[in-house]
Amino acid sequence: MMSIYATLWRLQSPRHGDAYIGCEWVEVFAQGVPAHIGTPTPGYGYEAGDPFEAFLPPAIRIDDAAAEENLRAVVFITSLTKKGTPRSGQEYESPLLMLTGASTRRCRFKTCTTRSAMR
Repeated sequence: MMSIYATLWRLQSPRHGDAYIGCEWVEVFAQGVPAHIGTPTPGYGYEAGDPFEAFLPPAIRIDDAAAEENLRAVVFITSLTKKGTPRSGQEYESPLLMLTGASTRRCRFKTCTTRSAMR
């Protein structure tokens, strides 16, 4: 099965607060879901419906070439986050944070990471 996600970035952070010699690290990934995934726009293969609507933000109608380059969602996960649930092999179990593509464009890095840390 092909993934609906594209890795946007990856970073490492101390697992438990401050960095120190010998501390444990965790990798955090931003996984983008392209706008065409599940789109109701004819010609993209989802005319029968959106198979991801149960766990992703609403699908985006693609009206012009610029909209196709947008993201439907960005899912923030760690290297330990499991992918695949009884509902869908594409769904992540307990992601750190999920934002719409539009919210991600407006979100400053510090704001997004603070939201994630508060979960």
